[in-house]
Amino acid sequence: ANRINDAEVMNKMKDKNFYELTLTNKGGLAMPVIIQWKYKDGSVEIEKIPAEIWRNNEQKITKVFAKDKEAASVTIDPKEETSDIDAANNTFPREKQVSKFDDFKEKQKKK
Repeated sequence: ANRINDAEVMNKMKDKNFYELTLTNKGGLAMPVIIQWKYKDGSVEIEKIPAEIWRNNEQKITKVFAKDKEAASVTIDPKEETSDIDAANNTFPREKQVSKFDDFKEKQKKK
């Protein structure tokens, strides 16, 4: 009598927002995953997932998150606490990246 009632589960999840994140470990070092969720209502949530998440596959993981709110953006390692070989791909939707050369040109214009 320990059966899962599908209708009960579906009813419990009907108002959730589901997000599937696929992360790649290019450096080979198993690090914790730190995720910043910015929601459309302006609130922010930081979620820390232990390094054990990499135990079944050291190269690539996919995890589904069920959230009560609708996300506006997702950032991996927002405070740059872990080692990352390419921090430019840590935000969705992607933010416009200013090259060091363009940044230098802007600073020269202001002088």
